[in-house]
Amino acid sequence: GDLERLPLPAALAALVDEMRGRAPAGVTISFSASGSPVPSSALRDHELLQIAREAIWNALRHARGLRAVAVELAVDDADLEVVVRDDGEGFDVDLARLVAAGHFGMVGMLER
Repeated sequence: GDLERLPLPAALAALVDEMRGRAPAGVTISFSASGSPVPSSALRDHELLQIAREAIWNALRHARGLRAVAVELAVDDADLEVVVRDDGEGFDVDLARLVAAGHFGMVGMLER
């Protein structure tokens, strides 16, 4: 997609902007990036964008009491980390139960 043509920090920022348009009233979505410049890797960037999109979407659809979602990109030498946090109520992740019920988002994120 268009996002994948951008450097990873810019792509994540654009994804957050896109997802803000889907957020319910009263829910904020923020983005922050820290560390050194991110070397480009098309496959890695594609996978990270898909994981971030799914994680944000899951928070928007399923987190009870949700008020905020934060997407953070941290780069330290060869280590790169994308974290998606929300302040909604947590839940116990039983992957077998989710798959049996036809919900594959968490499994897809783990596989990526």
